[in-house]
Amino acid sequence: MNQPLTLIDLVHRAPPNEFLPCEFRSPGFFLGKVDPRALEILNKEVHAIEQDFTKGMAWNHELAGQIKNEYFLKDSYQPLAPYFIGIAHHYNRHFFGIQGQEEWELLDLWVNFQRKHEYNPPHNHRGMLSFTLWLRMPFDAEAEMEAVQSRKTTNACAANFAFLYNQADGKIAMENIPVDRRFEGVICIFPAAINHTVYPFTTSDEFRVSIAGNLGPKGRYDAIR
Repeated sequence: MNQPLTLIDLVHRAPPNEFLPCEFRSPGFFLGKVDPRALEILNKEVHAIEQDFTKGMAWNHELAGQIKNEYFLKDSYQPLAPYFIGIAHHYNRHFFGIQGQEEWELLDLWVNFQRKHEYNPPHNHRGMLSFTLWLRMPFDAEAEMEAVQSRKTTNACAANFAFLYNQADGKIAMENIPVDRRFEGVICIFPAAINHTVYPFTTSDEFRVSIAGNLGPKGRYDAIR
């Protein structure tokens, strides 16, 4: 059986002055649609909290968001832990080739009811992996860009979810995700250590509702019970 060619084999096979691109390895992020059953569980608890915020378990003290209404999802936490852990294992298999030897756990789970002009400053999370799940996005990216003339700037990012990270050359890069109505029911999972931010929206008086949480190998972090 022929062995696959190594990088140096390819270099030697190429003629002089023909250069092979070799990218630095860095884990990225996943985007995908959420299981309808998981959405049903989340929407039920989110609706109950929204009916009376005074009965919700406030979670602001654990978060960086400049957002008034943020709450721990105590009813959804246990039923959905296996679902989010399964996504974490899928992420690790894809990016690292890890087949789930370690047992993982859901460290926390909360909902953000973001109002117009509220925002999340650049921050990162505890654990190994984090996720954001968009439930309700009451605006369109195009309208947001026009409302604040974002398109006419050097960084069109109105209402975006964005990652900020160091490139291999030491420069800071930004990956903007233009979240809007099209992202309802979509989840993004990413390394917990990566800095990310949520820019404010301006074209709607409704809540921008998102779910977030953190995951890690069992016993390595303090999980909320």
